[in-house]
Amino acid sequence: MKKKIFLIFIFILLVLLPSVFSVKTTQTTLGEFGLDIESPGAEYLKQNRAYTVNIHVFNRSNGAYLTNETTDCFIHLYNITGNHLIDEKFVIFDHNLDFEYIISAGNLSQLGVHDYIIQCNTTNLGGFIKSRFIVTPTGMDAMKFDQDKMIPITIAFILIILVFIIGGIYGLVSKAKIFQLIGFGVALIETLLMMFLLHLVNIGIPIDDLMLTNIYLLLGLCSFIAFIYLILFVFKVVDPDEKEEIDTKKWQDR
Repeated sequence: MKKKIFLIFIFILLVLLPSVFSVKTTQTTLGEFGLDIESPGAEYLKQNRAYTVNIHVFNRSNGAYLTNETTDCFIHLYNITGNHLIDEKFVIFDHNLDFEYIISAGNLSQLGVHDYIIQCNTTNLGGFIKSRFIVTPTGMDAMKFDQDKMIPITIAFILIILVFIIGGIYGLVSKAKIFQLIGFGVALIETLLMMFLLHLVNIGIPIDDLMLTNIYLLLGLCSFIAFIYLILFVFKVVDPDEKEEIDTKKWQDR
């Protein structure tokens, strides 16, 4: 039982870390024939500010660029819950090369990750790209900054969680319920809190100074509790006086 609980916590931690530090890539269709679509799309957009999507379309077999006379392009934009925000055709063609679509400010009002697909077709060829951008309050790369903050915070969380898990496992082995309750209880709370913070970073919601201060205070408090908990654990395991007292009591009972 104790082994299963320990493995579950380790599995959760291993699954969480890649979700924060993963890189989002743009994918295109494959094959010798078809359309290649290139877009200089931004990774981060400012909340409540319109954005113009620009794409160039090329024939993959010979590299020739295509215009709106022979090619139709469409954009599908989804919000953070996966619902359609936009499902429309590119109606602006400018500068002899650019298919353009203006995403209104109203469609960029929600913070977080937005996925999109752009597809283009001629009478006999087609192609698409899919990618994502993140809407933030400033339009800046807040995620990378917060990821840098979260690296030491995540390490601290993991160390604290491991201390309490070890104590909880000891509680199971020795049948000390107080160690079980404190160990697994605090480990679960800390794991859920870490998941929540990593989720905020992953969807692009910035961690401001006030939140960061509260996190540090919480980590400090948990570290102090973990230190006291560890001392109690050590004394419980290796205290020779307690062991001698127990042995004496057993001998007297005989």
